[in-house]
Amino acid sequence: MAPRIKNRLRDSLGLLFFIGIFVLLVGKYFLPDQLIQGARRMANEITMNVLFLQTKAMTFFDSSLQARAQAKEDARAIPVLVYHGLPRFDDSEVTRSRFRDQMFALKRDGWNTVSLEEFYDFMYNNAELPEKSFLLTFDDGIRTSWKYADPVLKALDYKAVMFIITSTSAVDGSVYYLSRDEVEKMIESGRWKIQSHGHEAHFLIPIDEKGTLGHFLSNLAWLDQEQRMETIEEYRERIRKDFEISKEAIESFGVTSLAFAFPFGDFGQNTINLPDAEKEVEQQIKPVFPLADFFQFWASQGFTFNYPIEYSSDDFRLRRISVRSDWSGQELVDYLSRGEEKYLPYVDSFEIQRGWIDIWGDQVFEHEGMTISASEQTTGGLSFLDGAYSWTSYRFESEVVVEQGLSVSLIGRYRDVNRYASCTFHENAVLIQYQSSDIEKTIARKNMPVFNRDESFRPYQHIDGQVITCGINGDPIISAVLPEGEIAPSGGVGIKTWDPLIDNASVHALWVSVSQID
Repeated sequence: MAPRIKNRLRDSLGLLFFIGIFVLLVGKYFLPDQLIQGARRMANEITMNVLFLQTKAMTFFDSSLQARAQAKEDARAIPVLVYHGLPRFDDSEVTRSRFRDQMFALKRDGWNTVSLEEFYDFMYNNAELPEKSFLLTFDDGIRTSWKYADPVLKALDYKAVMFIITSTSAVDGSVYYLSRDEVEKMIESGRWKIQSHGHEAHFLIPIDEKGTLGHFLSNLAWLDQEQRMETIEEYRERIRKDFEISKEAIESFGVTSLAFAFPFGDFGQNTINLPDAEKEVEQQIKPVFPLADFFQFWASQGFTFNYPIEYSSDDFRLRRISVRSDWSGQELVDYLSRGEEKYLPYVDSFEIQRGWIDIWGDQVFEHEGMTISASEQTTGGLSFLDGAYSWTSYRFESEVVVEQGLSVSLIGRYRDVNRYASCTFHENAVLIQYQSSDIEKTIARKNMPVFNRDESFRPYQHIDGQVITCGINGDPIISAVLPEGEIAPSGGVGIKTWDPLIDNASVHALWVSVSQID
């Protein structure tokens, strides 16, 4: 029975598809423009309905989807995925078929989408969400992202947020971008929320007299008619107006404007001609979008998931994982699994990759352990453990072999590359250091023989509140009090190797162990 039903369904879907193509071709050559647009909309609806029926049929015959388990625990953190268009063939963007495979893989593994409002309540109001929850987002308002994603969302009972460029999609749209009518249909479906991706902010502007182009939000503009750079006051007015206009355009759809997605993921950090651009952007956007704003994120930049905003935090930006075009569905599942919250006690002998991210230098799992080393362009390497953001007081121990270089460090309370504490073990000294805003400071030091190259030893780091102790082979060596406000109250662990010479540092870790301090 099942094969006969599948064959009939396939034949019916094929007939509907060819009818849609026929209507489109007839309209193109024989009907007035208004009727052509209507025919195109009809063909688009037919295509989306066909794709939905095909996708829904796939769910009926996928036993792993039918048998998926419900989440038993509450989420400690939430990932946000970002896509753009969904082309048929492209090496730089996720294709429509790969997107479908990725969403099916997530569904099979028990992942489910949450709405933007649910995400905000989780981040700001201590609301509970089940584990394996994620927020799905799209940028730019590209027509293919709606046309080919919506049938998948409908079949899997998923939701998404579309960040639109309001100068295009709040009006007539184009062949490439969604029109206002299409955005309204998205909203009516109940599967989509729309938010701002800027009004003109997505378009490049001239930033010098040579006509060099740069990002709208992070650079001063060159005023060609007046043959001068705009003033800082003019810059502030320009970007503030863009924020305000885009917010008003979003609200014209009858929805609440909650969020802003930075074009190109640039919130000022990629400026060319405005050194304080990051601070300037923050000052102008907060009065318009006070809750939070999204930026693209790559694995080397820090923790994968978003953790609830701390009461005292000034951080208003939220990470979005830029999904790679070459990831299979299972690779995306594995990537998210490595970023999930890890619990103490934690022991790792590196038999499999469980979430260690190299943010500097190179990282290789080999010889029954993990090797962290300098690259051809760096003086060292640093890897941290994803999913350990909420760890507070703990003892972190490892067995390591220094193969090259001057020192090895155990990293604690890691938040990002510019915020962590470390026990640094030189060949002839132990140091307590912390990294804060690009500056490494030493607060304690004890000179003594520490290790012999190519011989293993067991350094440890003990952090209890603001007190940090560094030791070797179970014996404490040196302690200090970390300065308030410089180091976060929680954070993950990592291992670092360093040498003053380029490409001359390497440490091999055999295992790590992290235990909770009561």
